[in-house]
Amino acid sequence: MIKSIHNYSTYLFELKLNRKHNSSSAILGITNISLSILENKIKEICSPTEIDFFHAIDNKKLKDNFLRSRYIAKTAIAQFTNTTNLNTIAIRKGIFGQPLINGTNRISIAHSGLYAACIVFPDEHNLGIDLEAIRFNAIEAINSQLTAAEINIIKNLTQINNVSYMRLWTSKEALSKILQTGLMMPFELLEINSAEIHKNYHLFYFKNFIQYKSMSFIFNNMAMSIVLPTETKIKLSKTSKF
Repeated sequence: MIKSIHNYSTYLFELKLNRKHNSSSAILGITNISLSILENKIKEICSPTEIDFFHAIDNKKLKDNFLRSRYIAKTAIAQFTNTTNLNTIAIRKGIFGQPLINGTNRISIAHSGLYAACIVFPDEHNLGIDLEAIRFNAIEAINSQLTAAEINIIKNLTQINNVSYMRLWTSKEALSKILQTGLMMPFELLEINSAEIHKNYHLFYFKNFIQYKSMSFIFNNMAMSIVLPTETKIKLSKTSKF
């Protein structure tokens, strides 16, 4: 399972999506590669239009998020589709800002701090991902958005509260990405009503969307949650590190 990501590394994992009568696969990518390294490779990563867009961004954090997200997304797509050149892969936005790619595959992207992550998956098998740095100063804001039942779940989990808060928050955001609403829907509709503690991750289940569950991981002071169909079982294996 995911335990740590070393400085300036990119990891790709294959996710086997096993169901009762069939199975499929997805690619999970995680990176914390620096912006300076990526800028030196920008022509290998981005199309001319994307390069122009990048240079037009006047905020360093937004530039960082854009280029790191494009890099990990295209790297994962290339692995999933056997594509050679990253700069030929097109990623566009839907009307609600959701990332779209050509063909029969889909993608979910997340970024926080110096990290970016994505999942590339077949259109017939929904997945969503969210990633957040574990921050004490975010707990009060998150707590104000949780239901009484969710706060009670946090109290019953064995890890310290700030970690559990971030697990719940990223689980709900990952579900909102599957629903393609982002945070534009009432957050109480994404309520979590039960949790299971496993050795390397936690499982969360949703009150109003019983067809989905969330697997939540902790690594390098980051919380990352993957939402997937309830009846799907995941087997994760690392395919490459570079």
